[in-house]
Amino acid sequence: MATRMKLNASMNTYYLRNLAMLALPLLLFATGCGPGQDANNSNATSAKDQSAQSSAPIGTTHEIAMRGDVTGFFFEPKELTIQRGDLVRWKMVDGAPHNVNFTGREFPQGARVLLENRRKLLGAMLAAPGQVYEIHFTNEYPPGEYNYVCDPHAVLNMTGKITLVEDSQLAASNSNP
Repeated sequence: MATRMKLNASMNTYYLRNLAMLALPLLLFATGCGPGQDANNSNATSAKDQSAQSSAPIGTTHEIAMRGDVTGFFFEPKELTIQRGDLVRWKMVDGAPHNVNFTGREFPQGARVLLENRRKLLGAMLAAPGQVYEIHFTNEYPPGEYNYVCDPHAVLNMTGKITLVEDSQLAASNSNP
């Protein structure tokens, strides 16, 4: 009898732990935003930021697929090298919900202020195929590595990295075989 009670208690702990792991992504999905974001428009930017970004010329547009299937949850490509002026577009493909979160990750000194001011530090949850989240890496962004994670799938190692380089660095790396 005592063994059965211990078994039931350990099974209850197991089920509660798994329920908690499922509840967090559902809660984030239901609210549609994270800390410090406006639930109505988590990607809103001020008029000043919007005009500054729209007036800056856009270089290459890079698309990163947000995926999840029986093989795992991942960004495709996982790592991307870009130059200033390029636009990065994360696109929800499958395995929703997904987001892009730079919070608590490593990125160049001075980048945090830009990401916060432009409300790009923590992206909204994307649930429908085709939804996108974009960042235009204008000349104000310092070069370096920008690491990010998908919150609902962080425990499954859904992480990515963008390396922002100067134009001359990208040209030199492309010319070396």
